[in-house]
Amino acid sequence: MKIFSLIILVFLILVTSCTKDLQEVTLHNDPGSENEFRSASVEMIQLGRQLQNPYSVSNMQAAYDSLKRIYGTKIPNLTITTTHKYIKFTPDNDAEYLDLVSDTLMDLFTYPLDYEILSTGGLYYHDSSIPDSLPTYHYTAIKANYTPNTTVDYVVLENLCIPEITPYYTQNLNDSLIDHLIDIALLLTDNYDSDTSTLKSGGRGSYHPEGRITVHDDVVDDNIVPVENIQVCARRWFIVYTDITDSNGDFYMNGTFKRPCNYSLVWSTSRYYITNGIWYPAVYNGPKKSERWDLHIDNNGKSFGFATTFRAAHRYHEKNIGGLKRPNVWTKLKISYLHNAGPALGMNIGNYWQMFVVGWPGIPNILVWGKDDNGNILDSDDIFSTTIHELGHASHISLLSEIQFIQVDPIIYESWANCVEWYITKIEYNEQGEEDYDDPTIFLDGDHMQDWNLPASDYEETYTPVFIDLFENYNQSLDINRGTMPADRCPDGGTFDGANCFVVQPPYGENVFIYNYNFYYTPQNCCDCPIPGTYYDGANCFVLAVPSTSIPFIYSGKGYIFPAGDSNYPYDQVKNYDISSFEQNILKHSYGLSSLKTKLKEYLPAGMTERHIDIYMDIFFNL
Repeated sequence: MKIFSLIILVFLILVTSCTKDLQEVTLHNDPGSENEFRSASVEMIQLGRQLQNPYSVSNMQAAYDSLKRIYGTKIPNLTITTTHKYIKFTPDNDAEYLDLVSDTLMDLFTYPLDYEILSTGGLYYHDSSIPDSLPTYHYTAIKANYTPNTTVDYVVLENLCIPEITPYYTQNLNDSLIDHLIDIALLLTDNYDSDTSTLKSGGRGSYHPEGRITVHDDVVDDNIVPVENIQVCARRWFIVYTDITDSNGDFYMNGTFKRPCNYSLVWSTSRYYITNGIWYPAVYNGPKKSERWDLHIDNNGKSFGFATTFRAAHRYHEKNIGGLKRPNVWTKLKISYLHNAGPALGMNIGNYWQMFVVGWPGIPNILVWGKDDNGNILDSDDIFSTTIHELGHASHISLLSEIQFIQVDPIIYESWANCVEWYITKIEYNEQGEEDYDDPTIFLDGDHMQDWNLPASDYEETYTPVFIDLFENYNQSLDINRGTMPADRCPDGGTFDGANCFVVQPPYGENVFIYNYNFYYTPQNCCDCPIPGTYYDGANCFVLAVPSTSIPFIYSGKGYIFPAGDSNYPYDQVKNYDISSFEQNILKHSYGLSSLKTKLKEYLPAGMTERHIDIYMDIFFNL
């Protein structure tokens, strides 16, 4: 439409709606970089005035009447009727909240949809009339013929007519007329925004909401990683489009807008959500704009913690975890990220939290703290691994049952959580391109726990590498950079050759072997045993009986004993256990060190013997 005719249209609208004044709605863009998060004083989403609703049936009827007066018979006779309903839910407790959000066909918001939003960066909203111990109101717009699948009480705030997304109107009015109809409704309700005016030369084009969400990471080379699987919302009044970010952090919505939309993130999925220490998912309230939204979250605020905690939860629930069991608990996991220092880096609320989660106001299943005792924000891998540790407890509980889990010794459940923390975090960063991440031969301390040693504190007696050592090929007792080696490296026989205790090399053409922990070699001719100190026992040449404190082996046709190491570290020659089968066949039946030891022997992998297990487990039994 030509600019001149549209100017006349606007004039006529103003004349026919003499009780209304044209007033622009200010766009409240983020005053600074989107990387700069708001201070604690503005963490709650700030609402301005309540707006007149252009989509109410009465206001849309007035807009349609104005359009008819202007265009006359060019506008078909249509019935303005209720297409959607704007409703408010009032959940009374945690059980009702979980019931409400289980209806995935509704896009729920904790703040009313007919109010101004004054700034970007808000992380949550809670109605001031409701105590923090109770869930706040939730708002949405649903189709008029849809009945919410919930028992939570609700009220209809307004009957709506939304022509842009209702086939009856889009089939009878072309795009230009629908644009004019909405323009009039906005003008009549003082919501007209000159930034979206069709007075612009060439009219108004549509756009698909799209963009990319990334977050700072202290470990990876460029300090940027995508945020995958996060729900992104694009909302204009009561029209909401959503998408889930892909592995690159990208989102793209099939729906289109012709006017600016409000972008936001919701730290939630159907299996878990991240809270700001309150009932419902934390959010990031983004800008209002009519173009793509690229958000990079720096490491200087709560959203960094939300994003990193979310990444860990997504990894454990959805991505490669090396065959381990998913948490798969019966409830939607509530993970609270707290942006301060706490008594620990993370905490699982009770050893049998699944039994009492419903009915305890506002209590999360898992707590993760984001700062150290000096008030410094933790590195991303610390927050990530702590979240994995606590989710490991949740998975362990669901592997057994609440009643069984109560019987498990703390050294078992905490050491297992340490193990999955190490294992899954290493997978995460290896896949991010950090091939050497947490390599014990490079980093002396880390989640691998190869620096654990005696004497152990009360804390260290519970958090041990007893499981980690089963799945890696590194013996911390023999690392000269870690401990003090004994003067006699071969107390049970052999000669130290700089790496192992050399015992025997058989004569040319003969073979050395181990039987019942004794070294032998095959005799020459009938009965000759030419190596000094060896003798013929009636079948073979006997060399040495290896005491129960050592492990013999054969390498390149020669007989050796693994050397003695620092006795304050676990003597870890155990390897070849598969972590996924271990979880199902061994951990599931391990309640203390004794049952663990029994099961380890029952499921010996190739190359391992009961003596390997006995020697390895000895240090833990003596804690």
